[in-house]
Amino acid sequence: MKKVLIIAYSFPPMAVVGVYRTIKFVKYLRDFGWEPVVITLKEPFDWSYNPELFKDIPQDVKIYRTRLFEPLVWWENLTAKMKHKNIQADDSGEVAVIAHSEQTVEKSKSLIKKIRGFAAAALSTPDKSLFWLATALPKAYRLIKKEKIDCIYVSTPPHSGHLIGYYLKKLTDLPFVADFRAPWTQNEYFDDYKKINFFKNIEKRMELAVHKSADAVISNSTFECEGYRRKYAPLVGDKFHPILNGYDPDDFKNLPAKTYDKFTIVYIGGLYGRRNPNLFLEGVKLFLERHPETRKDFQMMFIGINDTSLKSSMKKYDLADVIHAKGFLPQKEAFTYLLGGHLLLLILGFDERGKGVIPAKLFEYLPTGKPILALVPPNGETAKIITDNKAGIVITHPDVEKVVNALEKYYNDYRQGNLKSKTSEIAIIEQYTRRYQTKQLAEILDRVTN
Repeated sequence: MKKVLIIAYSFPPMAVVGVYRTIKFVKYLRDFGWEPVVITLKEPFDWSYNPELFKDIPQDVKIYRTRLFEPLVWWENLTAKMKHKNIQADDSGEVAVIAHSEQTVEKSKSLIKKIRGFAAAALSTPDKSLFWLATALPKAYRLIKKEKIDCIYVSTPPHSGHLIGYYLKKLTDLPFVADFRAPWTQNEYFDDYKKINFFKNIEKRMELAVHKSADAVISNSTFECEGYRRKYAPLVGDKFHPILNGYDPDDFKNLPAKTYDKFTIVYIGGLYGRRNPNLFLEGVKLFLERHPETRKDFQMMFIGINDTSLKSSMKKYDLADVIHAKGFLPQKEAFTYLLGGHLLLLILGFDERGKGVIPAKLFEYLPTGKPILALVPPNGETAKIITDNKAGIVITHPDVEKVVNALEKYYNDYRQGNLKSKTSEIAIIEQYTRRYQTKQLAEILDRVTN
């Protein structure tokens, strides 16, 4: 059996959405002739934990861990203690005010701010996990010899992980497969987060170097894959492959559904950036105002969210009595809420820069067979999947009346007993199963090693 070295920053017990793709590949690769060997971070992680995730990994899979030093975190802690002070103690112990002109103080603050901003950008190019390279690269190089590795596979973000694959390729000439769970410089938030052009250009050169060195480049979106192909194929050849995210039927076996005595809308995951719930909540407010008798029979469950912004929105739209924020829950417990829900909510926002984004939660929603109400970009891949599978209603522009109409339809179906699950129809879509997607990965590994 051939061996593949899997390099993944996100790995159990870290409980973030990025771990699931890698876990399922590790779970099923042996079925297709590949033995996974994993290199990841040492514990502890500064993340949520879920030791239950190890149950999906065969017990005899070798997992190697290395430490990570993040100087940006150290820098931020240090500068927090070194705030500018206008008061100091003199030799006699008395307090003296340092006299500065207002203009001098402002210039000093501005200069310090610029220096801090430049240093932070330097230490986070391409991301703050860059310095994992210092421990992971030598460890991986030794493992390649020790384990007789046949192929290198790197899963990101954080995208600095691909630099490990890049250098291993240079050192060993082994095939290198780069899997982008999210775009790098084509990310819809790239220009929002990266403010200094000098470092943006460095990242673009890094990304090009990774594409040149990789023997295959994988994206979890067909749309994003086509974007890479258009941008890089003329420079590096056509080596681009889409492998979508998916679901594992095993995760839903014998899983009980929550029981609700009210019409219940369920949302799983974070809300950030353009994933803003306010248009939807405004629609809920209008729906309840127009149908006040439904208020006692209506509720929303937000799983994985319990922050001040949501609480502020609840207050703004007078929905504190119908919204329940559950915070982080282990994946299978969260699935029980999905299985019991009557309507599943998905929010990406309407910006066309996100039309290639397919949130992993979509593939967790689909096997439940419950209808999906999606607020997503027009002409996007998420909208297409939902429409093609007749899995719900898609809203692609900020139209609050469409939200109200959708709520009226699904609530009326619920009251009339017509809100039926389509689980049996959805479950047969093999291309969305993790095992099928692992087969696709194995075929790519076979191709680059042969």
